[in-house]
Amino acid sequence: MSDRQRELDRLVTELAGNPDYASGRRSFPRTVTADDAMAITRGLHQQIEQGTAAREAVATREGLRLGCTRGCNTCCEELIMVHLPEALLVAEWLRLPENAAILAEFRQRYPAWRARVGDLPAEVEALSMRGDLLGLEKIFTTRASARNLCVFNVGGDCVVYETRPTVCRTANAVDDASKCGLYDVSQGRRQALAFVPLDQFVERSSLLVRSLHHAVAGRKAPRRPLCEWVYELTAR
Repeated sequence: MSDRQRELDRLVTELAGNPDYASGRRSFPRTVTADDAMAITRGLHQQIEQGTAAREAVATREGLRLGCTRGCNTCCEELIMVHLPEALLVAEWLRLPENAAILAEFRQRYPAWRARVGDLPAEVEALSMRGDLLGLEKIFTTRASARNLCVFNVGGDCVVYETRPTVCRTANAVDDASKCGLYDVSQGRRQALAFVPLDQFVERSSLLVRSLHHAVAGRKAPRRPLCEWVYELTAR
């Protein structure tokens, strides 16, 4: 194991050692760089990919089918709120020379998207901070104006798929997506595919990413839309 990996492992242990780092109630006492945050988050994404592959294998053995397939863009219409480490990864990927055209198109398309979403990000974050899950569900299942296709979805495909955030890696509608997005909630909620090992890991990794976020972005820094973060980061 390299010295760099040992240092990252120490950071992970320390960041995960106090829940106040994730909540922002306490500042992390050591410096965490953007590179540190990206390296740790990239490793978490790799493990999540392994977990989703295992989940799909179990589903196949049990005769279940995931409705989250290429061409279903319903989740891409929701506001993708993320913490800074995941946005840093997308911005880093877009700044690669071979992705210059993707970056240019994103920056051209972004202003129209931002005008459409208006003050929705602040409303969503306020509901999230209060833990009002029913309020969040109501927004995205009843308010058509709240659903705007992500700027990174071009022609039905995610152009940053390789480096997409966790929330975009773990979609789990069973059979089909007929109850995703705008639908009559009185008819029941969509059936989700639970997979305990993955679900537990995602929960733990989310806390770690939040700790990294506060260590890099500042204590109590709020989440922001992925597109908004990336637009600002790629302007530098």
